[in-house]
Amino acid sequence: MQVMEPIFSIDAEAVAYGGQRAGQMLERIGKTDLAELTAEEWQEFCGVLVTYTLDAALNGLVLRLEREVDGTSV
Repeated sequence: MQVMEPIFSIDAEAVAYGGQRAGQMLERIGKTDLAELTAEEWQEFCGVLVTYTLDAALNGLVLRLEREVDGTSV
């Protein structure tokens, strides 16, 4: 089986952004203990964390590709 190289990586900045948005969701509902979340709140928390982390990572990929096309990549 051939191992494929990843198309993009999820860097610390993207993870931090996703975590920040998930933290805002927790602040909004007034909970900080993940064990106290209902099933619906847990689903929302995970969705926010994953969605915003991937959004930031993909935005980083797009910017990198744009720089490569423009010839300005480092």
